[in-house]
Amino acid sequence: MLYYFPDIDAGVVATSNNGSFDGSIARKTAEAFFSEFMDPLEEKVNVGPTVASVDVDVEKLDPHLGKYEFVEYRGTIIDLTRDGNQFLVKIGDDDAQPISPISDTELRLSTDTSLVINLDESGAAISITLRGPETYEASRVEEWLPAPAELADFVGRYFSNELETTYEILDSEGGLRLHHARFGELTLSPSYVDTFNAEFPVAEAAFYRDDKGAVIGIKVSNGRTQDVRFEKQATN
Repeated sequence: MLYYFPDIDAGVVATSNNGSFDGSIARKTAEAFFSEFMDPLEEKVNVGPTVASVDVDVEKLDPHLGKYEFVEYRGTIIDLTRDGNQFLVKIGDDDAQPISPISDTELRLSTDTSLVINLDESGAAISITLRGPETYEASRVEEWLPAPAELADFVGRYFSNELETTYEILDSEGGLRLHHARFGELTLSPSYVDTFNAEFPVAEAAFYRDDKGAVIGIKVSNGRTQDVRFEKQATN
């Protein structure tokens, strides 16, 4: 983000490699130094949604509920659910938010953001388009609930030559946790086959296997960083 004041030949630049960086930080920094050269922001008045409410049979949307993964940001999941007559959407690590259907294939999150459900020829949901200030696509993923016995395949130590670091996958009361010496432990939640989601800095951990079906590594993704490989280490 850049703020430049040509009258005094001064400016503020705020940059970050964090995809969720708050762009308002640049303005707040500029105000701290150059407030006398800035016009005050107009106060926004919340007048509520401008879209009229629409009666939609909520059960028609039930087949489309589930998880969708962003195409550009692997490991970041849109989770669409329903609690009674209230639809909820959870995007990544954010809390679930109410979302309102405005048709059989579209739900409105705010006055300028909506989810459009894309269907195949049979009427089954295959993806979601998130429309807002920018547009993103998310592909549907089939949920996977591995049996506790299956989790043993993933337990072990994994090393990345690229990062020169080790992740340890631990069995924890019927689930999996990822341990790292610096940032501690993260809970791994099953997403789809051989793939788990966690919190920052590991959005997605996708295990891969050899021709015989044995787990031999993990491909870790987090937003713009994709498929960092960790090879499973032999046990002594």
